[in-house]
Amino acid sequence: MTLVMTILARDEGDILRENLLFHLDAGVDHVIVTDNLSVDETPDIIDEFARQGVVTPLRETGDDFRQGEWVTRMARMAAARFRADWVINSDADEFWIPRAGGSLAQALGALPFWRSTAQGWHADFVCIEDPALPFHERMLWRKRVTTIPHDIPAPPKYAHRGARRITVVDGAHAVHGGRPGRVAENVLDILHFTLRSRERYMRKIRRGGEAFLRNPDLPETVGFTWRRQYRELLETNSLRFVEENLYDPAGAEAAAEAGTLVRDLRVRDRLRRLLAR
Repeated sequence: MTLVMTILARDEGDILRENLLFHLDAGVDHVIVTDNLSVDETPDIIDEFARQGVVTPLRETGDDFRQGEWVTRMARMAAARFRADWVINSDADEFWIPRAGGSLAQALGALPFWRSTAQGWHADFVCIEDPALPFHERMLWRKRVTTIPHDIPAPPKYAHRGARRITVVDGAHAVHGGRPGRVAENVLDILHFTLRSRERYMRKIRRGGEAFLRNPDLPETVGFTWRRQYRELLETNSLRFVEENLYDPAGAEAAAEAGTLVRDLRVRDRLRRLLAR
């Protein structure tokens, strides 16, 4: 069984190396990474893993957020070049874990042939800012109920069987054109570290919002949450999502006692082991 992951990254130098180590340890055989105009250490990290033979690097220089097009290209490459049995289209801030335990390869490889996609649900972690610590040593609390900004229920994502004619929609929340079959529901957890610092997140929203505006081919419904946050940022120079998800340690403890946060050390513990090698 061959499992390939795809990642579209832009300025993810604080998390990309950890993401690659985590998933390669979890049964991913190869990762296709497209860099889009990064100016931090992201390209160096990609090249480091490419030299090891576990990453195929791609570059996109367009600043108009053609996510669906770029991820579709990677997903098709996974099937055509690497003969992937399963493909996970991930973001750099997502860490995929089987709900039943074991490796990703074991969980997906055990699905019957008539299951063509495997459903994963986001579990968002809140941010405790500390520039002296990497994200996985300070972001130890996840929300019991995950919503995207403006309290909209977070949609699932799907791993899918490899297919040369697959199409991945923007946001990677659906695929079309793959092998017919049924969804395997609630197979995967996606531990999500999207807000790792106030400054980084607001820069991401500003840059992404501007890129959406430069792409006339995308309907307003694509990137709705991103566009809405971008407008909020322009109007108020702040984001409610950021303010609601920044905690100090005492606040996180209190929220856990109130039942809104859960302490989750799965990513921290695995990365400690991998980074100690």
